[in-house]
Amino acid sequence: MAVLLCPFSGSPRFLLCFKLTHLIADVEKVLDEVVFIDRGHLVLQSSVDQIREEKGMSVDALFREVFKC
Repeated sequence: MAVLLCPFSGSPRFLLCFKLTHLIADVEKVLDEVVFIDRGHLVLQSSVDQIREEKGMSVDALFREVFKC
């Protein structure tokens, strides 16, 4: 498992990178915004609230749909 937590200076936010999809469900409740990147290409950048409102699904469910896992 590869996990990286890096605080951004002057902000309580963190950059979280991981490879195991089951972690998304575990940390989703503390996320404000998510970015999906596939092979170096931006797939999605959105707030968690926007995903829930517009897509009607969790970040975990959307991740599994986008990346077919």
